[in-house]
Amino acid sequence: MGLQVVAEGIETREIASWLAAQGHLHGQGYLYARPLDPSDFRDLLLQLPQDAARSLTFTGPRTQTLPA
Repeated sequence: MGLQVVAEGIETREIASWLAAQGHLHGQGYLYARPLDPSDFRDLLLQLPQDAARSLTFTGPRTQTLPA
């Protein structure tokens, strides 16, 4: 089917390592960041180097790459 899975609820390095060993390349959870208000998320993105911000993708109804 060509689907990509996003593992949710990753809270420890052990869980992240296990998921990586199973081939899960995408994940989210408290290990990486706590939930943010939209304005705080914008501020976080503005702190990233330009090349890192360009490579970010977000999943939703479809995957989108942030504009440069």
